[in-house]
Amino acid sequence: MSDSQFARPELPQLIATIRSDLLTRFQQDVVLRRMVRQDSRVINKSVFLALGIN
Repeated sequence: MSDSQFARPELPQLIATIRSDLLTRFQQDVVLRRMVRQDSRVINKSVFLALGIN
């Protein structure tokens, strides 16, 4: 199997990326924008746990 060039992003980078994506999608809805911070952290921690990273 060839060596992959994939570089796993750090947790803070994932949080920033997902938060930015969600804020872009929910620009018009104030309630949804408030939930972005919590949602992005939950999603990112889930990804890290699924990949076996603590």
